[in-house]
Amino acid sequence: LQRESASGELHHALGEILQAQQRPDEALQAYRRAVELEPERPAYRRAVAQLVAEENADEAAASLKAALEAEPRDAAATYELGMLHARQGDDAAARRLFERAAKLQPEVAGYHRALGACLARLGLSGAHEALERAVELDPSDADSLAVLGDLHERAGRPLEALQAYRRATEYEPNVAEHWRRLGQLFLSQGDADAAVTLFARAIREGL
Repeated sequence: LQRESASGELHHALGEILQAQQRPDEALQAYRRAVELEPERPAYRRAVAQLVAEENADEAAASLKAALEAEPRDAAATYELGMLHARQGDDAAARRLFERAAKLQPEVAGYHRALGACLARLGLSGAHEALERAVELDPSDADSLAVLGDLHERAGRPLEALQAYRRATEYEPNVAEHWRRLGQLFLSQGDADAAVTLFARAIREGL
């Protein structure tokens, strides 16, 4: 049993190295071997799911569900299954999983970010609070700030939206979408000159 455990860890470590070297097929083989040796280890199944998610959503979902069967309180697997549902357009299912992940590990900003963005897409209450919590946990969370800015803008709070968008550009100055959002806000407020400058920056950043 100890030998299997050590071998599983080694295959998982090998998979991480191969993945870092941009060798996904070999990394997947190593991760799958780790699962064969230690099927009760959720981290190994999560690694498989992450690699196959884009090309084989069914296998990714099955791997994550198996991870949760082995460890129902695995917040990372819960979150990743939620992300899988969100990419497939099933925000109702994603919401439940994000809520559970955030309850299991309330100190992880990413779980609150995912929940807030999901609630915003669904048009449900609680989105603002979840995103604020994400920013509280990680003040440099530009993605949460951008969604917060959008929520403020739609609610008719341009000053709050401006602050959120500006902070997003400060933390991620190379993301064109942040500059576009900021420029659109200035344009909606009648400041065409500022909007032109900001749109030009968005174009320079690759929009």
